[in-house]
Amino acid sequence: MEELKKQFIEFLIRYNAFKVGDFVLKSGKHSSYFVNMGVFNDGESLWKLGTYFARFITERFHEREYDLILGPSYKGIPLASAIVSALWKEHSITKQFFYDRKEEKKHGDEAASGMTRLSLRIPDHAKIIIIDDVFTTGLTKVELMKLIKRICTTSEFVGCVVAVDRREGDDHQELGIPLHAMVTLPEILTYYQAIKKL
Repeated sequence: MEELKKQFIEFLIRYNAFKVGDFVLKSGKHSSYFVNMGVFNDGESLWKLGTYFARFITERFHEREYDLILGPSYKGIPLASAIVSALWKEHSITKQFFYDRKEEKKHGDEAASGMTRLSLRIPDHAKIIIIDDVFTTGLTKVELMKLIKRICTTSEFVGCVVAVDRREGDDHQELGIPLHAMVTLPEILTYYQAIKKL
């Protein structure tokens, strides 16, 4: 197993982000395992999470290959913020992040520019990485990308980067862009079961 994967799995387990039990997922499916990235809610843990993402992104993308980091609301917002901070601090890469709004903003600069559903005016031909905590079905990401493309037709999604891929069949194809996962659920399970036997 790659060292980064191993370190990240240990990080998830140490902060109790990986849980064993009986859970109902957002998709409505039942699972014996759950990944809760919401536990990273203080400065130290969120910063560490951002550094893992930043390191992973820099290993897979040259800084000229992307312009913006998109963090889907709501959990993706602090995550995207942590990532761009870590990209700057740890890798001397300056990138902006933005997010979508559940409701249109009807005042201020965004309303005047027509960007009522986004936190940022997207430059023409912007190359975007969409990030998220867990990939299950990908349907919400597909809908979000459609929204972005309607608002800025020249934008391009160059990849989706997630912490954990649950490996739910052929849903990756529906995404339509490369999916990059720091770890998969089977990898977490294999490592978790191995350390429980020690």
